[in-house]
Formats: sequence, structure tokens, C-alpha cells
Amino acid sequence: MATFLQLVNKVERLSGIINQGQRLTTIVGARGRQEKIVYWTSQAWEEIQRERRDWTFLRKQFDEALTVGQATYTPAQLGITDFGGWVSEADNFRPFTLYDPALGRADETRLKPVNHRAWLDAFDIGSHDATRPNAIAIGFDRTLNVGPKPDKSYVLRGWYRRKIQTIAADSDTPYLDEQYHDAIVYRALMMLGETRLPSPLERRRPRLACCIRKCWPSLRTRSRRDPTSRHIRLWRRARHQYCSACCRTRCDHRRHELRALGRGILACSGL
Repeated sequence: MATFLQLVNKVERLSGIINQGQRLTTIVGARGRQEKIVYWTSQAWEEIQRERRDWTFLRKQFDEALTVGQATYTPAQLGITDFGGWVSEADNFRPFTLYDPALGRADETRLKPVNHRAWLDAFDIGSHDATRPNAIAIGFDRTLNVGPKPDKSYVLRGWYRRKIQTIAADSDTPYLDEQYHDAIVYRALMMLGETRLPSPLERRRPRLACCIRKCWPSLRTRSRRDPTSRHIRLWRRARHQYCSACCRTRCDHRRHELRALGRGILACSGL
């Protein structure tokens, strides 16, 4: 299974913005671009988990003995530590079963899911004898309610959804099967691209623009004296490439714009 650190290293490699010798050996203390890569890798995994409520990798089974005479149970009372929600009935699938431990799994039967209001009317209001439960309801506060209340320590088995996992430590491993870990990597790359991390040339863009403004009077003077000079031809070629990039994506537009600025400075310097 790929760890969080391995996923971050893969995002670093595929993004092409981190040199091989500068890749992280630990998540702790990440700075600058690498800090953003760590953040977006973690966020990518969380977004994937939130996309659907029926992800099978988020489903997990539990089994716990009931307490005699007790009808309502919290996830913690059922031994669940990573609770995110109950799996509800769907396509005639009843997710909760019950059996007598003295008889074993041969005695296991499915519990009928009922509406919580119906459970309140049938098994909560008034006095009721304890017997084997045959119905179950998910409470308004996400508790699990069996009815009638049990007369023995029956074993309750069922399915629940795990809570959204946050990966933060180097050795943290996503719930997802290893064969699908690249989905996290590519989602992180997409989110990283949307932040438009500046390249070294883009960081120098304001300085380049300032140089162009200062050099423009000199270029204009030279163009009047000799319209065919090498400097002017280079400058016009740069402007043409800049204008032809306008029909491309915004990212390409910025890249060609910066290249045009760079060629203009080269033309002014006579190189």
C-alpha cells in the first residue's frame, strides 16, 4: 500500500516543478511549493471520498453483543471508532442481522428496517416486554435502535460507512485499494494545476515588464533609423508569437507572453 509520503513524491515527480534531489523525505516541515503539494494531495483524497456516498471502500462491517434490556446504541457502544454513517436499506438489501451466540451463526436472521417514527410508536412509547428483536431503526441522532428490547445478549452484525479519512503523517495509508491510488495522484495534480503555481520566469514577470517599458523608447528610436534592424525584427517576431497565442488556453497565453517579453529584452540588449 502506498503511504502518504509516497503519494506526495509521485505528485512531485509528475508535476515537473520539483527537482529530483529536492523531493521530500518527510512531510514534516514542508515549505513553499512542496507544502502546497502536501496539502493538495491530502485534499484530493478527501474530495474523492466525498464524491459518492456508496463507495464500497468506505463500507465496513461490525458485530457486537447487545445489552439485555437496552434498545438504543451509539456507534461507540457498538465498538465503532471510525463511524461516518449507517448503510441504509437499498435494492432489498437489509444491512443488519441478529443471532443468538448460544446457537451460533445458524440462528442468524435479518432485521427489518423501519422508520424511526414508527419505531418510537411501536417500541419506545409505553412499556414493552423484552424479547428477541426483529426490527431496527436509524435514529435522528444517528443512533441504532432495535425493537423490541433484547432479552438476551444477542450479537448484532451490520454495515456502516467509515468517516472521511484525513492523511497527515508520512506512513498514513488511504482506505482505497492500492491499484486505485493513482486516482489520488491525478486528482492532486488537477487541483495543483488550478492553483497556477508560478514558474521562475513568471515570478520575474513584473521585472521583465518593467524592462520592456524602459527599453521601448530605445526600440522605437532604432525602428525610425533602421526599420530592418535585427533588433526590430526580433521584437516584431516576439510580438507576433505573443498575439498568435491568444487563441490558446490561458496557461499557454501566459507562457507565450512571457517568452515574448524575454525576447524583447534580448533584442534590446543586442544579444
